[in-house]
Amino acid sequence: MKLIRVITVIALIALLPTLTLAAKKDNDRIQELEAKVAALEAELNERLTAMEALVDQKIDSAVQEIANREQNATKAFQEIAGLVSKGEHKAAKAQMDTFNAKYAGTEAARKAASIRQELAVIGKKVPAEMEIQKWFAGEGQITSLGGEGTTLVVFWEEWCPHCKREVPNLKATYASLHSEGLNVIALTQVNKSSTDEKVEAFVQQHELTFPVAKEPGKIKSQFNVSGIPAAAVVKDGEIVWRGHPARLSETILKRWL
Repeated sequence: MKLIRVITVIALIALLPTLTLAAKKDNDRIQELEAKVAALEAELNERLTAMEALVDQKIDSAVQEIANREQNATKAFQEIAGLVSKGEHKAAKAQMDTFNAKYAGTEAARKAASIRQELAVIGKKVPAEMEIQKWFAGEGQITSLGGEGTTLVVFWEEWCPHCKREVPNLKATYASLHSEGLNVIALTQVNKSSTDEKVEAFVQQHELTFPVAKEPGKIKSQFNVSGIPAAAVVKDGEIVWRGHPARLSETILKRWL
């Protein structure tokens, strides 16, 4: 047994240089692999840094593009609003069509929704006949909105505080421009808390002499009215102006007389 152990030790001693050389080679290969891994990591980090910079650049560019688009949309909307305030609705409508196609989805487009609704009916022909349920004043003065002449149509309700302020103001406009050819009619559906009796009392209280009538809502729908008070100007059967009555001055009205 001792002999075998001695032989084994001698054999291991004889193999030691070979094992040492193999271990050294393995260590060199490990170091080489570690160097390659480090190089790959460095290259990957470099590429990731470049990609992050590119992504940040594209994000900044996209944000700037959105900001520029919103700024341009706001400017375009202000130009349209300026035309509307001057009563130049046909020009405003033409610009609104371009605005809708170019700036849909912007905050400015959202703000322009009400004006867009008003401008949508500009140039629209109105039906010759009116479906009137009841006259509160001026019956027979206006028989059609589709004929010749200029008519200011106001949509209102007796319960609406803003309407109560605007409708009596029409007395002065009617008194000033009726002799020059302006007709005025105030239309109500008598809804919510109002009644025919309340409307009649309002008309009498303010001594309204221009036509005031009740309609089922068809005329209101034809004029694209969703909120009150609202007004429109009809010239020879065609809608030439739509908006809030407070925005309509006698100077603007005289253009269509």
